[in-house]
Amino acid sequence: MRLLIAVTAACLASAATCALGADETTLGGGLHYSTGDYGAGSDTEITSLAFTAQRETGPWRFKLTVPYLEVTGPGSVLPGVGNVNNTNPRRRGGGGASRGTATGLGDIVGAATYAIYSGGGSGLDGTARVKLPTADADQGLGTGETDFGFQLDAYTTFDRLTPFLGIGYTFFGDSSFVRLDDAMNYSIGASYRLDARDSAGLSLDGRERVSAASAEQRELIGFWTRRFTGPWRAQLYFLKGLADGSPDWGMGATAFYAF
Repeated sequence: MRLLIAVTAACLASAATCALGADETTLGGGLHYSTGDYGAGSDTEITSLAFTAQRETGPWRFKLTVPYLEVTGPGSVLPGVGNVNNTNPRRRGGGGASRGTATGLGDIVGAATYAIYSGGGSGLDGTARVKLPTADADQGLGTGETDFGFQLDAYTTFDRLTPFLGIGYTFFGDSSFVRLDDAMNYSIGASYRLDARDSAGLSLDGRERVSAASAEQRELIGFWTRRFTGPWRAQLYFLKGLADGSPDWGMGATAFYAF
């Protein structure tokens, strides 16, 4: 889910293509895939079909993300967290081996964003976020605990170029099978408006390690966004992992309908 949040933040930072109007509702969905060994010795493949609903009114933006996951790999690798505990793996697929395939509802994420400042092509947003433990922890689809986080995102526009910077912190719940340390995350990058409908950009995202068995995360994300005539918007992205705690690579596509 951290990846989904980072890609969305990069999109919203490009005011020319992604900024929402006042009192607007957006519904969307996306398909996301990543693979990597996360330092666990064998690859983990994660496919996510995520549905989103967003409401913007005045300076506020409220968002709900509901993912459906398919995870194949060792049970010590958790989606959105990484390799956390080689000595107490989850049993994926209901079998006796720690490696397997599990499918099901992921952790639902709710977020509320307030536009602290907006004007002159620049902005500063503050976001509070809660992750609900709706994923099956016994099959390694989640930690089974509620997490809380907050983030500040800033951007400014110079003609067609929009640099952006985000920094946040996550407080992890006390899981019954893995100890997770609270961690800082960051995102830095820029979006470039190609024309009236298209923009493209790069983002470097990272997060501190969250357990003794995990590693820090660092990923380079390239994205392209199109605003169609009418209420539709779409985005494609490609991810390259730059640290042991990240997937080796990933890609995804999202589409949104605003009304």
